[in-house]
This record gives sequence, structure tokens and C-alpha cells, in this order.
Amino acid sequence: MKKHFTTTLTAKRNSSPSIEKKLAEVLIAYLNCSLDPFSGDESAHMLFSSTPTGLHIQSEWKKLQDYYTSQIDLLKDQESQLWKTHLNNPSLTHKLFLSLTRRFPEKSEEEVIALLQETPRLILDTVNTDPTSFLPVVPDPRIAKIREEMSALLHQYEVAEKVFVLSDPVYNHYVEMLHIPPFQLNTQEIHLAALLFEKKVLIFSHHKGKIVVTQEINRTLDAEEILIHHYQNHFSRCVPYKRPPSVIPRDFIARAEQNLLGTHPNEFQSPEHQEI
Repeated sequence: MKKHFTTTLTAKRNSSPSIEKKLAEVLIAYLNCSLDPFSGDESAHMLFSSTPTGLHIQSEWKKLQDYYTSQIDLLKDQESQLWKTHLNNPSLTHKLFLSLTRRFPEKSEEEVIALLQETPRLILDTVNTDPTSFLPVVPDPRIAKIREEMSALLHQYEVAEKVFVLSDPVYNHYVEMLHIPPFQLNTQEIHLAALLFEKKVLIFSHHKGKIVVTQEINRTLDAEEILIHHYQNHFSRCVPYKRPPSVIPRDFIARAEQNLLGTHPNEFQSPEHQEI
């Protein structure tokens, strides 16, 4: 199964934007999980924490993350300081206070403003919860310029991540490790497989005794839906249960009546089909 998956993926990985996007998401998720010491994703750690090649890829990925994170933080600090210069604007400070009342219910407006003076990043974090509401209050061209720079940087960051994970060294390592028996596929790879093989898929699990649909893939596809049950690290394909005929033939009921005098015929039918 894995061989068929990787062969098809190799043939199609550059032919479809949706496949390329999903493959990038899969690899980015694995790399980020491999950097998280608290992640329980064994496949992620197998991919990028267990071999020299994997560790080298992980190291280069971390360098990329550190670079862009530092650039983003720099712009955030610059914008935060600009917002701080506008704390003498009553409209802004009152709006900030109203937005932070849930977080600091016992603080007065003066106390909240003092806190914002000490921690300008809190101003920016609050503004970013509703930028379309806050930005018109302070039409500062310097803030607008930094936001344009941030948008361009985030786009550059996204492109850099995609180029990195879709490079041949990373992809070839992924395919090689995927064929190792202990490596387990996850829900993102099932999504990828559905795109590769053009299948309509519904993934569900059980939660507190109820069936919960966790993912629907290729929902609009005109095809039979494949049902997959997800439990812990296991995926099982399911076949819809077809209830057998539940109404007992009346000739059987008639014969039963002869043996059980006085029994109502409906007692020999399933409750859902009983006549009232």
C-alpha cells in the first residue's frame, strides 16, 4: 500500500496545486512536531529526529524558522512602540480598555493604560484581535507601512517554507522513511491519498459514546463515499451496515398464533414496524 502511495505521489506531486499544497502541509506539520519535545507524534520524530539525514533537515528547518521569527518579532516591536506613542489618544485608550476588561476585570482604565505603557506588545496583540476596528482610530502612516512590510514578510516566509519542504532532499527522505514498517500514516496523509486517487472520504471517530465526523474529503466528488474509522493511531475502512428485513412474514405470525392462542400478531414484529 505504501509503495503504491509513494509511486503515485512521486508521479503527481508537481502536477496538481492541491496535491502540492497538501504535501507541503504534511511535511511542515511533521517538521514542526519534530521540534516539539512534548509532541507525541512518533512518525514525526522518526522522520526528523532519528537519522543523520533527518537531523540535518530538522536543523536547517530550525534555522529558517529562527530567521523569520526574529524578523517578525522585530517588526512587531517596532509597531508596538508606535502604538504606545498614541496612548494619549482617549478614543484609543478607552477602546483598548473595553477590549481588555475580560482579561483584567478588576483593573480600572487608568491601571490598564499603565500596564499598556509597560508592555507595548499587549497593545499590538489587542489591536490584532480586531484590526479593522482599531486602525481607523489611529491613522498613522508609519503603522500602515510596517503592516505592509509584515504582510510581505509573511508571504516570503510561507514561500520559503514551501520551497524547503518540497525540495528533492526533503521529499526523498520522506519517501524513504515512509517505507519503514513502524512509520504510521496520519489523517493528513489520508487526505493526500484521497486527492491522489480521487476518492471521496469521510473520517469519523468516537467521542463520549457518539460518532463524530472529523474530516470530509472531496465532498463534492460524484463517487461512492469511503468511510474510515480513526482510533488513536489506527485507521479502519468501514462498510455501511445494511439492516436485514425486520418484519417477520405474516404467514409465520399466523402459524405462531395457532400455537400461542391469544397473542397479538404485532408482537411478532420488530417494535419499529408495529401497528398502533
